[in-house]
Amino acid sequence: DRQNAFPCFKETLRIRKHVLGSNSELVADSLNTLGVFFKEINEYGKAVEYILRELKLRKKQFGGNSMQVAEIYHFLGVLESMRNHHEESIFYFQESLRLKKDDLAGNNQKTIAKTLAELGRVYAEKGDYDEAISLLQVCMGVRELDVDDSEMLIGDTFQLMGKIHAQFKHFGEALSCFRQALEKRRSDNAASAETLQLMGCVFYEMGLEDEALESFQESVALQKNSCSDESLDVYAKIGNIFAHRCRYDESLESFKRYIEICDKKFGKNLEDCPVLLQKADILHKMAAIHNMNSDSETAIDCELQALDIYRKNVDIGDIRIADSLHNVGSFYSVAGKCKESLEFFEEAYRLRKNILGRNHEDVATTLYNAASSQNIIGNHPKALKCLKEALEIRQNTLGEYHEKVTATLEKIAAVCREMGDISQAITTYEEILPALIEEVGTKDLRVASVLYSLGNLEDDQGNYETAMRYFEDALNIRKTGNRQEEVAACLSSMAFVQSNMKNEEAALKYLSQALDIRKHELGEDDELVSDTHNNLAYFCCSLGKREEARFHLWEALRIRKKCGAYQKVADTLNNLGNVHKDMCEYDLAIECYQEALRVRENSKIEGAADTYFNLGDLFVLKGDLDSATECYEESLKIRCATLGNDHLKVADGHLNMVEVHLKRKEYSMALLRLEEVLRIKRHNLGSCHEDIANTLFSMGIVHKAMKNTQAASEMFDEAYSVFLAAGCPQDHPQVIKLAKLRSRKGDSRKLWSSTGVG
Repeated sequence: DRQNAFPCFKETLRIRKHVLGSNSELVADSLNTLGVFFKEINEYGKAVEYILRELKLRKKQFGGNSMQVAEIYHFLGVLESMRNHHEESIFYFQESLRLKKDDLAGNNQKTIAKTLAELGRVYAEKGDYDEAISLLQVCMGVRELDVDDSEMLIGDTFQLMGKIHAQFKHFGEALSCFRQALEKRRSDNAASAETLQLMGCVFYEMGLEDEALESFQESVALQKNSCSDESLDVYAKIGNIFAHRCRYDESLESFKRYIEICDKKFGKNLEDCPVLLQKADILHKMAAIHNMNSDSETAIDCELQALDIYRKNVDIGDIRIADSLHNVGSFYSVAGKCKESLEFFEEAYRLRKNILGRNHEDVATTLYNAASSQNIIGNHPKALKCLKEALEIRQNTLGEYHEKVTATLEKIAAVCREMGDISQAITTYEEILPALIEEVGTKDLRVASVLYSLGNLEDDQGNYETAMRYFEDALNIRKTGNRQEEVAACLSSMAFVQSNMKNEEAALKYLSQALDIRKHELGEDDELVSDTHNNLAYFCCSLGKREEARFHLWEALRIRKKCGAYQKVADTLNNLGNVHKDMCEYDLAIECYQEALRVRENSKIEGAADTYFNLGDLFVLKGDLDSATECYEESLKIRCATLGNDHLKVADGHLNMVEVHLKRKEYSMALLRLEEVLRIKRHNLGSCHEDIANTLFSMGIVHKAMKNTQAASEMFDEAYSVFLAAGCPQDHPQVIKLAKLRSRKGDSRKLWSSTGVG
């Protein structure tokens, strides 16, 4: 009870001075007690004050050259070294040595050696390597000559010399001293564990991981055998070594043990933990490993703990806060919680820009990841703004032709594709391609990457022949490199182009080649191999080869279960449901969809929304409109929660409910849904887009069914104008229908009966 101890010590001193006089030995003892007390609570300045008062009394009591005074000088040297007052510490130790050496009658070899060792340590802290080693060599000589000195004390001296050699990066000399120390200290498990730990640290700093790991593990075993305190630093370094070797489970085990020991030793009161920031660093590393293991929730929990420690214990300008914020945002994004990720990305961006400057790759990385989250929730303009700023930074810092610049351009293209502005994405690539070829040549893999991206964009535009040419050029370049997976990616994309061209057999051929490469390069149980099986199933279905489709889906399911990729397991079950649906096996399809929902630990994610969507379609086919409504509404609820009310997939959900309302002749409800669809599509696509025209056309049909002839006519006129403004040709099927409708507004019953809601 330190809080109550000080008043007691103080009162004892007062009474002794009052009763015995100021020069009493007991008064000096009280002063010593107070000095030791303040040393133990790390208030070294106050400790020095009391010990100096004790020194003054001891000189009066025993004389200025007594051994008692010599020991007080030694203690003052220790206290001043703890305050990092090196000059004062050296002075006191030298005074202590002088008195001890002058005492010819005394047998002072042990205390002389002790003071020499402390003096050497202070010189090392001061940065004077030569003087430190010289003093320790003298200390060693004294101890070796003293027949009463134990092997352990000689081992202690070797260990201290080793620590000083290591401090000054003289690793060979350090290891030699530690080995000699270990030989002398073998009789004590706890002492041996300490020496092995120091040896491990030297090996660790030299990059000799095998030797470091062996030393650390032997140290841990000895600590357990001797029931001594286990070292936090050892577990931290063992965890780092395992992480560096990609042995993540063993790394996590070491890091978890670190946290357990830390909490047990210092409790949950973080203010009393002297290794607080190291604990935060360990939590930071654990979060990264959990994220790699697809355990996003645990990753978020660990990183938030680290962030809390950093916020409370380092200045806001410390980069660790910004890095931790960025990681929390990334983990939320991986977990599908993109809205939550954005607030962390925004703060990380602001801090990184302030600390590192605007033109720094880490700033660009935060912008890039924030753009991904913005894109997923449908904020395409904000995503594009972030990406353009990231692109500018990367071009300035990495050069025009760096892989990260190309990756950012590809992301811009993806966002443009989402916004329906593919021509802008193509233009961006076409502008940089000639300069890139001039800089790196036609066979560089970066050129292949741009060609590959152009192929994907032309595929989106429906320019399949052009897309194939780009993919073939990219494939020829990639075949000359050593990245076989990129070859497989080209073949996979070419397969989808062939499918779009209705060449399903050619598509199967290309994708089968991609599967063979991926099996060879990645192994038969790799997750990407499962993705390829999944895609092959799609092509087999297109050709009516449902048995082959089932085989590939079962292979995909087997691999994904083995990988623990449970979201993809659910996706595969969803696809199996689609196969059963195509075969009119509705009950089996429903079973697959329902199992897919059960697999998902958290069904409030986008994948679950798609499964509810498919279930709704099946219930419509079975005529069970109540169940269909329940599924469609659940799908819509999830999409609104995860993507926001303005996302295009939310519009798709409303369109499905339009079909249900029409089957029930609930025309007013159908019209309300279509008005919401129109609002969302205008928000995302602008006013002049083919989808806007189709929605207006559908609204016209519903108005006609409600016998709102004037409103129907206005909708059809507006739809016609939007089709033309969107660039649709006069021979577009919907334009032709609307043109006829506008010329024959009186009798269009036959036309409406053949037109779907769309």
